[in-house]
Amino acid sequence: MPFSKKKYPFYIGITTLVVVIVLTLSGFFLGISHHESKTAAMQMADRLFSEINAKTMQRYESVIASVAVLVGSASHMPAMATAPTGSGLSHPGIAMMLRALTLNDYLFSSYVGYDDGSFIQVVGVGKREEFRRYFGAPPETAYVLRIIAPDADGTLIQRWHFLDPHHHRIGVRDDLDPGYDPRGRPWYTRAQLEDAAFYTAPYIFSSTRLPGITCAERLGSGKGVFGADITLERFTQSLARQRVSENGMLFLFDRRGRLIAHSHESAVQTSRDDSLRFLPGAESDDPLVRSVVAGYLSDPDQMGDRTREAEIGGSMYLVRTTRLKAKLKFDQVLAVIAPVADFTGHIRQMQQRIFFFSGLTLLAFLPVVLFVSRKISGSLILLELESMKIRRFDFTPSAPFDSNIKEIHSLIQAFVLMKNTIRTRTDALIATQGKLKSLVDSGISLTAEKNMDQLLRHTFKRARELSRTDGGILYLRNASDQLELRILQNVSGSLAHANSINVSDPAAPAPPPGDTSKTAGWVATTAKTIVANRMDKQLASDRDKVDCHNLLTVPLSTREGVTIGVLQLFNARDDQGKKIVPFDKEIVGFVEALTAQAAVALHNKHLMEEQRALFDAFIQMIAGAIDAKSPYTGNHCARVPEVAEMLARAAHQTPTGPFADFRMQTQDQWREFRVAAWLHDCGKVTTPEYIVDKATKLETICDRIHEIRMRFEVLLRDAEITSYRQRLAGNGNDAEIEEQLQASRRQIMEDFAFVADCNMGGESMADEDIARLQQIGAQTWVRHLDDRIGISQKESALKRRHPAAGLPAIEPILADKPEHVIPRPLPNTQEKETMGIVMQIPANETNLGELYNLSIPRGTLTPEDRFKIQAHIIETIRMLDRMPFPDYLANVADYAGAHHETMIGTGYPRGLKKEQISIPARIMAIADIFEALTATDRPYKEPKTLSQALGIMRRMSDEQHIDADLFDLFLTEGIYRTYAQRFMDPHQIDAVDIRQYLSQGAP
Repeated sequence: MPFSKKKYPFYIGITTLVVVIVLTLSGFFLGISHHESKTAAMQMADRLFSEINAKTMQRYESVIASVAVLVGSASHMPAMATAPTGSGLSHPGIAMMLRALTLNDYLFSSYVGYDDGSFIQVVGVGKREEFRRYFGAPPETAYVLRIIAPDADGTLIQRWHFLDPHHHRIGVRDDLDPGYDPRGRPWYTRAQLEDAAFYTAPYIFSSTRLPGITCAERLGSGKGVFGADITLERFTQSLARQRVSENGMLFLFDRRGRLIAHSHESAVQTSRDDSLRFLPGAESDDPLVRSVVAGYLSDPDQMGDRTREAEIGGSMYLVRTTRLKAKLKFDQVLAVIAPVADFTGHIRQMQQRIFFFSGLTLLAFLPVVLFVSRKISGSLILLELESMKIRRFDFTPSAPFDSNIKEIHSLIQAFVLMKNTIRTRTDALIATQGKLKSLVDSGISLTAEKNMDQLLRHTFKRARELSRTDGGILYLRNASDQLELRILQNVSGSLAHANSINVSDPAAPAPPPGDTSKTAGWVATTAKTIVANRMDKQLASDRDKVDCHNLLTVPLSTREGVTIGVLQLFNARDDQGKKIVPFDKEIVGFVEALTAQAAVALHNKHLMEEQRALFDAFIQMIAGAIDAKSPYTGNHCARVPEVAEMLARAAHQTPTGPFADFRMQTQDQWREFRVAAWLHDCGKVTTPEYIVDKATKLETICDRIHEIRMRFEVLLRDAEITSYRQRLAGNGNDAEIEEQLQASRRQIMEDFAFVADCNMGGESMADEDIARLQQIGAQTWVRHLDDRIGISQKESALKRRHPAAGLPAIEPILADKPEHVIPRPLPNTQEKETMGIVMQIPANETNLGELYNLSIPRGTLTPEDRFKIQAHIIETIRMLDRMPFPDYLANVADYAGAHHETMIGTGYPRGLKKEQISIPARIMAIADIFEALTATDRPYKEPKTLSQALGIMRRMSDEQHIDADLFDLFLTEGIYRTYAQRFMDPHQIDAVDIRQYLSQGAP
């Protein structure tokens, strides 16, 4: 694990520890006090919120219930059953209504409306000057009595009576047109439908244009309705009287989020028209109101009747919402909210005091801690100085020192012992260091060594140097499971040994120490080291005459535990090389480490050779599979590497001229070239066989000329049938009919013979031949059978691209049908650009049109067929580019993928020019062409003689299709003849005068 680079004295550590402990304890107690105090504060706040909720709900429900009782009682009083007449002052219900407003300060007014339109209302003005101004009342008015009653002729007159606190009339005002009909008010119409007292939703009082609610009930006589009004400001005043905390508040809202009452009067608004507008909580200026209302509307259950904490505007608040139902037909929610800081302010003061006293305690004890820690660390400082001397390998004696602390005293004693031990061991380590360095150097050398004999000699030499022995033997295990002698050295006398040793039975006991051969066999089987340190001359038998006083036998074992050899060393000497001494355990360990390194190096070399052999076999298997895929390629992939390597070696050995700088210095470079030569046509594995083997123009999987022959047979049969029908019908002379039949037969046979000759592709097609082919193909025949049954799914899909013809169908003898054409899928443009491909790609992948194929001007391949064959080089490049070749085979794709390029950029697939093509790739092109021209195993052509092949290649050199310098080297070094003698038939090897094939200026 990493450590800080900066170090600190011991006393600083002790002091820091004390400071950390004090601060930690302070923080711990501070945290506990904060948690407990906050918990208590939260519990207190919860109780306060619960009490406020209970008190508010009790008062709210009391008011609602008492008004409902009042209304219910008044509506069944006999005094209320009679409608007012005249001035109405004598109505018996007025006294009760005044009494009700006097005793219930939360009532704004009480009233009764009758079915004839008459109306009595008592409004409690109290000390509200705005109400007096609104009603136009005298200054001393406490109650306003409003009476709407009919006069003598039945006209409704509205009269306002203004009463003082003692109910004495101090003013009156009449309105001839009252403009108010109680029967049209919502409370009146709804009372006709209700059986008991009910509350209306908040609305505008007509008399004061103030928001409020009404409790009403139909009179017992059924001829009117009694009601009482409560203004919402009464709720606001009630909420304002409830003190939550210094910054707390209460407000009331309905289930739609509209504020009903708030501790601030401005929370409820009345619009300028007659409609009441409750301020929506979302439009409130107070963010607390907005947050609480929004939270409740989004999840009423989550905001249930409980106190919770909420973050609003970056501060924490306590919030509690409670639904109030009472006797109302609409739900209302009481919200209580206060900042958490109102309840936890004292906690911060307590924390500051705890922190202050902790700091004082720390400052008081800090000097004491520093003094004690310095006293303790004195001995440790001296101990540190001694350790610094040991770092410099300074082991000189120092003044003694000690400590009264038991643990430090023990540490000092152990340090002194350690110092003496280190001094003793250092000398031994210095000596061992040389051996370790030798062992490491040996490991590096063994890893880098590629020659097995050198590797074995190096191992043996270093083992003798490490062990200081007189001699030894090195065996390697061969394929016959025997130990084969590879090295023997003996400078002190004869040593019994064997050239080969059979490996022992694993269950056999260990042999006598003096029998070196059996010991080696036993160690090879068990992979165990044997050390024989007996200092006895009689150790070996007289027969063997072995001058061996001690013997070390070590296995050469791989990581997998396989023993691949045995090393034996005898007669270990002392440091001066004079006295024979026993083998030291340390020396045995060094020798075992050395032999283990050697075994791994040998095993790795063997594995590398096996992998290379496997890789070569795999490559040759692929090449052989490509050659075996079609008889038309013969053994091309196997012979091209032969001629290519001959030409490459000639270029490599040329001291002057254009190839003076071309050298393949390492075996890896030659291997790279051979791999490229073997894989130069690996892309042909993807080329369809019927394209490679296409011997006639109509050949695919089979030669379609047989199908066309059958159509001509049908024409011939049709001509004979027509002749027979004419004779039966008596249409003409039999001789003339027979002559016409014979003429038709000759013409049909001549036409088919011409078509068959065109199919061979032996000669080039003239324009008149193509015209005759079109004329012959225009002849028709009648097909009676469905050509869409019994065919493959692919062919069926091609035919479904156009509608089927009705049967019998008249078809031409030769046709280019839509199903003959298979469009080419969209090419991978990015891959093409990456690979640098410049070949022209035909629009169609395949065109099997009969006229199209028979009209091929030269040969048997259509442009589509030829592209498929040429595309093998693209596949070669693609396949080789995907191979994870090691670095020393990095150029395989370049060498193998350019053998169809020319020196002037007219080749394919990349259109490279001479300076862009490496010399190995140019060599590959010449080898590929020469082998193809002289191959004797191609059934589609006769092999060329040497002179013919060289003549063709001379023309290709003149046209810059191949490298002229390489072709000259190919001639002057006699490579063509060396190859011919190995791979060509004798009748192909004719006399060649290379002077007529050399370019001008060639030597």
